[in-house]
Amino acid sequence: MQSTSQPRAHKNKLLLVISVIVLLVLSFFIYKYAYIYNERRKYDKATVAIQKVADELRSQGIQTVFSRGCGRTQEVYSKGTLTCSVGITYTSSKKNSNVKDTLLMFSSNIEENSFRKTYTNIKDSNVTVPSGSNTYATKENSLQCNLTYSGTYSDSRDKIDFYCVGTPIFNLY
Repeated sequence: MQSTSQPRAHKNKLLLVISVIVLLVLSFFIYKYAYIYNERRKYDKATVAIQKVADELRSQGIQTVFSRGCGRTQEVYSKGTLTCSVGITYTSSKKNSNVKDTLLMFSSNIEENSFRKTYTNIKDSNVTVPSGSNTYATKENSLQCNLTYSGTYSDSRDKIDFYCVGTPIFNLY
């Protein structure tokens, strides 16, 4: 009688260990799925708000280019911090004497569409300098966003970028 209960106890312990391992693996995949879902929602909300900004700028005659994606600092070795971004870029066709007006339109449209300014370095008086930036956050404080102005010297064009950036654990796109 004692000999039959030992194999049964051993079998129960083995089933318990296997069950715990299966639960751990399942919980990891559930966590990963939930995390990616929530992170994508943040980027989707930012995308909608940025698209509204781009649409309003387009209605004012300013053409922008939309982009989004994820990348690592050392892409070749798939190492380094993962960074994801979503944003729009405006590049003038030539050195723009109206860059000040364009920058003010960007800024006002951003503030009207689910973003709040957290820091400013671009002011009316210093738009003629080659670079500057304003920092924004989404209303939920989920992503850091930057409006950056840079005058490029090589091709005599002005560039304005508005991007929201985050560092998720898993690749989102």
